[in-house]
Amino acid sequence: MRIRISAGQTGATAGSYLDTSVTIGIYELLFGLPFRIVDEASFSVSALIVGSCVLPAPDVSNLNFTSAISSGIPNPGFVLRSTFTGVSRTSRHRVSG
Repeated sequence: MRIRISAGQTGATAGSYLDTSVTIGIYELLFGLPFRIVDEASFSVSALIVGSCVLPAPDVSNLNFTSAISSGIPNPGFVLRSTFTGVSRTSRHRVSG
C-alpha cells in the first residue's frame, strides 16, 4: 500500500527510513475494552523523503545593473543584494550565481 504525505507534514530530513517493528492487531471488544486478540500481524514500513527547496522570486526592485557597466565593461566592484522571503527546504541546498 502506498501513502503520500503532503509536503511540510514532517520535520524529518531528506533520506530513506525503515521501521521493521510495526504490529497491527484485531481485538474482540467486551464492553468497549480489548478482550481477546483475534489476529495480529507484523510488517515493515519504509519511507523516502525527497529533498526540496522552495525559493520564491527575489525582490527585483533593487536589481538594476545599469551602473554596473561602464562603456561596455563590467565594473568588478559593483555589488547588488536582494532578499528572498518564504524560503523553505528539507535538506542542504547551495544557491550560487
